[in-house]
Order: sequence, then C-alpha cells, then structure tokens
Amino acid sequence: MFLRRGDDPLEPYKKHEKRLMILMFIVGFIMLLAFLRRLFA
Repeated sequence: MFLRRGDDPLEPYKKHEKRLMILMFIVGFIMLLAFLRRLFA
C-alpha cells in the first residue's frame, strides 16, 4: 500500500477509473460474445 502524504500521485487516474472500468467491461463482453458465437456457430 502507498502512504498518503496530502496529495495523491494517482489523482488524475482516479477520475477516469469508472470510465476505464466501463470500457474494460465492454471489451470483455465483446470478447466473450465473439467466443460464444465461435463456440455455437
């Protein structure tokens, strides 16, 4: 764990964290969908 000293070096990334999680979820979902289509085609 990082020790917090007032200002967080990861602060600019935390604003985009939710957007990044949504993006990763969409990418994972598309990959899963493509995999299932290949499996059941």
